[in-house]
Amino acid sequence: MNTDPAERQLIDAETKLARALQRLSALRRAALYGSYDATEFDQAVMAYRSAEAEVLDARKSWAERKESPVNVVPVEEEEIMLLDPTPRLLFAKWLVQTGKLSDWNVEEVEGPSAAPEPELLTAA
Repeated sequence: MNTDPAERQLIDAETKLARALQRLSALRRAALYGSYDATEFDQAVMAYRSAEAEVLDARKSWAERKESPVNVVPVEEEEIMLLDPTPRLLFAKWLVQTGKLSDWNVEEVEGPSAAPEPELLTAA
């Protein structure tokens, strides 16, 4: 759990905003069903606006806190070593490139069915 006060303030403000929105939505639904209380609705709208302003302030302070200089440890670049492709990977690459699952017996199957038989042509 992070103990950053700016982040904690942001979480609390967003929680308060969510609750205010739930209350306002419930009062809107109640107004649609005929039980409208203008005073309670106005208070809910004002509470929502107040919570929204708190969230904006908390986000601003959190962003300012994050922009402040922090001790950053430089990241060392690692050398990427290429691995030998496995037979499955080679097969998948071949399958994607050719678009066929198998080249077996392709010419033999296409050969006789490509030209219609002469008996069938004379019958037609």
